[in-house]
Amino acid sequence: TTPSNNRMASPEDIKTAAHTALFEDLSPASLHDLTTYVAQTCEDGSYDLEVYLAVLKIYQIHASMFDIKTVVTILMKCLTAVPSNDFNLCLSLLAFRFQKHPEIQAVLKLSALLESCDFANFWTLLKETNALADLGVSIPVFVQPDADSTEQPDMTKPVETIFKPCTVADFEYSILLFVAHVINITYQSVELDVLKGMLPSDANVTQLIEDNTWELKDNMVFISTKEGLIESKDLVHDIQLDELRDVMVACQAEPWSRK
Repeated sequence: TTPSNNRMASPEDIKTAAHTALFEDLSPASLHDLTTYVAQTCEDGSYDLEVYLAVLKIYQIHASMFDIKTVVTILMKCLTAVPSNDFNLCLSLLAFRFQKHPEIQAVLKLSALLESCDFANFWTLLKETNALADLGVSIPVFVQPDADSTEQPDMTKPVETIFKPCTVADFEYSILLFVAHVINITYQSVELDVLKGMLPSDANVTQLIEDNTWELKDNMVFISTKEGLIESKDLVHDIQLDELRDVMVACQAEPWSRK
């Protein structure tokens, strides 16, 4: 037997491996392609919940393969999908003993702050814990069985594990989209200082106002949404006397029955 190569599988193969891991075969051998793809989504900004769930499902069944850095990276990636429930879906696949790990606890606190829209403390904790640093994915390398050999290699034990450092691309931008979403559905106007407190730095204020077509006047930011532009109208319906008479006659002919 020889170590398998590090050739990246096609997207179709990745999708098949993820589906298989979730619903059919939970072989750790698929972790090589799945974790490689996780690293790719972190770097290029793409997103694939099914792949993340598949990795965590394999970790759930094969606890010896569990890797804390990969799990934390997946959870941080899921935070970029707020307000979806993806983070909780992934968390549900983690045993409680793993959830108690300090690195996972830090991400749980970040998630709770986002869920409660406590953005000021979210950005503070993100900076204090340096949660975006030292992220990465552990990619196991398994042996490739020889066609001429009668002995099958143990596909539950990698011959080596390659740690690939990576960052979550556009993490801050994704969270800012959520902040803007909350502001749009909550405020008609907000003080500039209050808005600044929801952002990681004052440098984000101007861009956020421009991107969302808000208006800044005298230290007040006015939130313009389509809902706010809808004007109420009085609707007047003309009912002819003959039509009303027909209705009254019908009501008398067929009175409501009472039980």
